[in-house]
Amino acid sequence: MSGAALRAFFLALLALLLTPAVAWGHAEQVEASPAPYTVLPSAPAEVRVRFSEPLAPGSSTLQVYDAEGRRVDRGDARVDGADPTTLAVSVEPLPDGVYLVAWTTVSTADGHTRTGSYRFRVGPGRPPAPLTATDASPSLDPLAVAARWLGLVGQSLALGALAFRRWCADPRWGSNNLPLRLDLGGLALVVLDVAVTLPSAAALLSEGDGVAMDALRLAMPVASTLTRLVAALCLGAALWRIARRGVATSAWNGGLLLGALVALGRSIGTHAVGSPLPAVAVGLDAAHQIAVGVWLGGLVTLLASLRHLRHGGTLSTALERFARMALIAMAVLLLSGVASAALVLPEVAALWSTPYGVVLLAKAALALAIVSLAAFTRLALLPRVRLHAHGLTGFRLAATAEAAVAGVALALAALLSLLPVQPVVATPPLDVRYAVEGVELSLALASLEPGPNQVTVHLTGGVDDVQRVLLRPSQPLRSTAFSEVPLQPDQLSGGYRGTVELVEAGWWELAVIVQRRAASDLRVPFYVRLEPNSHAPETWQPPAAEGDPEARRLFEMAWSTLRRVRSVGMRQDTADGVGGHVLAEIEAMAPDRMRYRLAGGGEVVTVGAAQQYREPGGTWQRFERATPLRFPDYSWYAHATAHTLGRRETLPQAGGEEARVVSFYVAEDEAWYLWWVGSVSHRVWREVMLAPYHLMVTEYLAYDQPTTIELPLRE
Repeated sequence: MSGAALRAFFLALLALLLTPAVAWGHAEQVEASPAPYTVLPSAPAEVRVRFSEPLAPGSSTLQVYDAEGRRVDRGDARVDGADPTTLAVSVEPLPDGVYLVAWTTVSTADGHTRTGSYRFRVGPGRPPAPLTATDASPSLDPLAVAARWLGLVGQSLALGALAFRRWCADPRWGSNNLPLRLDLGGLALVVLDVAVTLPSAAALLSEGDGVAMDALRLAMPVASTLTRLVAALCLGAALWRIARRGVATSAWNGGLLLGALVALGRSIGTHAVGSPLPAVAVGLDAAHQIAVGVWLGGLVTLLASLRHLRHGGTLSTALERFARMALIAMAVLLLSGVASAALVLPEVAALWSTPYGVVLLAKAALALAIVSLAAFTRLALLPRVRLHAHGLTGFRLAATAEAAVAGVALALAALLSLLPVQPVVATPPLDVRYAVEGVELSLALASLEPGPNQVTVHLTGGVDDVQRVLLRPSQPLRSTAFSEVPLQPDQLSGGYRGTVELVEAGWWELAVIVQRRAASDLRVPFYVRLEPNSHAPETWQPPAAEGDPEARRLFEMAWSTLRRVRSVGMRQDTADGVGGHVLAEIEAMAPDRMRYRLAGGGEVVTVGAAQQYREPGGTWQRFERATPLRFPDYSWYAHATAHTLGRRETLPQAGGEEARVVSFYVAEDEAWYLWWVGSVSHRVWREVMLAPYHLMVTEYLAYDQPTTIELPLRE
């Protein structure tokens, strides 16, 4: 290879190392209009969502659904021509109700896919419960891990054989082609790895609907794949030239630069680009990979060449030179690895709190084992080899063990490249918050499956005189008595924690009892359903059997009573199961009036089609409903199934009337219900609803009482 070609390769490598790398991760939602989980007085004409990275048009989608699961957008989702980080879609005229915005993004920064969703409400009502965005990146594919591992092995062989031939072999080596064969074998493995990732890179390059894109950002996702492919092909051509024309030093230097470019190509496709200093992190990662290749590939070349070196009389020289080269490579490997981990990891705790950190610790442990083996080989075995030829057997065994452990470490490195870096925050499957008497209580369950369960309770506001916190489990559909469970103060979480035995699937009431020194005890019931293989609060399983005819008769009488009420006052506490909470007081009056007050100060008043609302501390605003309000309207209960009778209980608001618990399921809402139905009046005194991300307790406080509901702003 000529001097001009060498300079060109060196400048290309230097430019890539010094070019500021684009920091990409995933395209995360930044803001949206309508904003997530808000209540709008009137319907929007368009939905817009802005993300943290530019999006690939054609692959990124934005859809809007109504409560029945019907598409209500116009199907014109598009990446904004002026802002490639924004998705927009037009919507049909929307009547009052809750709507779901669902998006799928493909980032032009890294080619990764993300999905997410949120809800908003048009018209009066409580803010919709939050949904969680999910990562659509595929789970770990064993084939992808294997291909990545083979690519790392091949890269190490190619670099190490080149380095060994350049710096360790004696000129008397002669025409031995073993390093060339190792190089070509390593390059074949690199190309195999590239072939696995090339289709996704090609698909991203084919995107484009005429939207202006930053050319550099569009090139970055495929830069890793293309750089490795081009560098590997050029290196193959250089090796062919070496085989044909001899082993000039300049040719080996050019081969080494191309091998380094292969490593750099891999580095610009790793987690290093998402660090706070991407250019530095990419450089450190490239140095780490090059050092691994020089040491490990050189060691494999040395082991494969022992017979040739001994017969050629150059073994002692090669061993001494390799020892010096390996020492330098090992130092670079360790220093760059530690520095790279410090830049990539978001916090030290991620080392033991995330899968990525745990695998990284395992890789570090193997690195220490390798260093120990290398030190033993250099200090104890190499002197024997120099003095006695029979010492070669021990050296070969130790070096083989060193290479084998390094192969396992490369497998962990392949796994690390496919694992997310960010810590996975362990959240309980259910975290419900309610408020009563100025005290907010949250209850978190570690599992929603039957069996022993860890419970954590937090108290906020007016709880300075707490003496004890107890948990009393019971089953609303049975009269079985269970013992109270004392919850112990937990210094780590700042709450109260204990273990309760929830023996079977189905409905459970978990009553938190707060005993106070200077005030009466506080009792707050929480309601859950336990199910095998539970996915709550995302979903609850539909019923598996028909209901009880007697329970259905009681339900029908209660439903009929609801449809005849003239007015009602309610207190409604709604949680989303993942920590969100809304408290509201509601008054409704036949035939078309309702007042809705949020604990935070927002208020909505509706009379027929006229509706007025105000934000906390704001002024009243007018708007017209697409559909006039009708009260009472409980038509959604018409499709109730799986009715089951439960225990008898007396509630404070029922005035001493005994109530019977009825459970049922409404498929249209994907919701389970509990009703406390008065045995004489057949009024519903309490309702519990469990739906996806929607856990609601409604206390019916006053029926058919004199009520006045008027619009605040007169025409």
